[in-house]
Amino acid sequence: MIILPLLLSSLYLFVLHPHHGSSAIAATHYNSNTSSSTSTSITTKHHHTTHKYNNNQSRSKVVSHIDTSIMAVGQEEENEDGQLVYTTSAADQAAVAALQKQLAKSNADAAAAGAAAGAGADADADAGAGADAGTSTSAEGGAPPDWTPVPSVQIAPGQHKYVLISATEPYPSGTNQRCYTQFFVTSKDGAHYHMNAAEPYVELLQERGYRDVNVTGGGRIYFNVEEKSINIFGFSYGFGLADHAISKEVVEKDERYKDYDVTWSNDGY
Repeated sequence: MIILPLLLSSLYLFVLHPHHGSSAIAATHYNSNTSSSTSTSITTKHHHTTHKYNNNQSRSKVVSHIDTSIMAVGQEEENEDGQLVYTTSAADQAAVAALQKQLAKSNADAAAAGAAAGAGADADADAGAGADAGTSTSAEGGAPPDWTPVPSVQIAPGQHKYVLISATEPYPSGTNQRCYTQFFVTSKDGAHYHMNAAEPYVELLQERGYRDVNVTGGGRIYFNVEEKSINIFGFSYGFGLADHAISKEVVEKDERYKDYDVTWSNDGY
């Protein structure tokens, strides 16, 4: 009497829901494939990134030699040639913020040291030490014989990201023997982000004793050696828009590029 109802219940499930078990298996198989595909796309260094378009079509581009930890949080765009252009990432933004914080601290420390030195010089002048109160340095404050100034322009052939940096000379120069503020234009081959172009030059300036170092903005430089042309354009997500007119002036003053056609524009990225 007990067995008969159980048999009837089993027959009912089999007749009315013949695919119940297979549906569960299919769903499990699909989820497994999805999980595997996602895991592969974020762990391999050679993967495909799919770009969506308004017409609901899609296409894939191969991204090679890319740090996937950056790709996971970063952004990329395509230029006119269909090449991937790296814009920014969480890691890039954090690095820019850290550099700006470090520069602010070092600049503040240098200003405090300069103020203390100036106060000491004024005290010597008041004591009749023979120092002129209007003179910022003496002949002994000149650059040492082995010191080499940092070039105002260091750009790589081709199209690369660049930054415009301002810094004050560590030693007096010119007829007035004063420390002047200069601008520096640098682009770097292989720089995915503007931070990659800025950091090496900032470190070089600081190593040579320059003060008040600041990255004022960025963009791109297309340096065509064969056509003797230099085009300055675009902006930086991390450092903002550089004053390309100043960058143009700095490049034109460099003797190496006196025969080049130098142009600039705020268009593009």
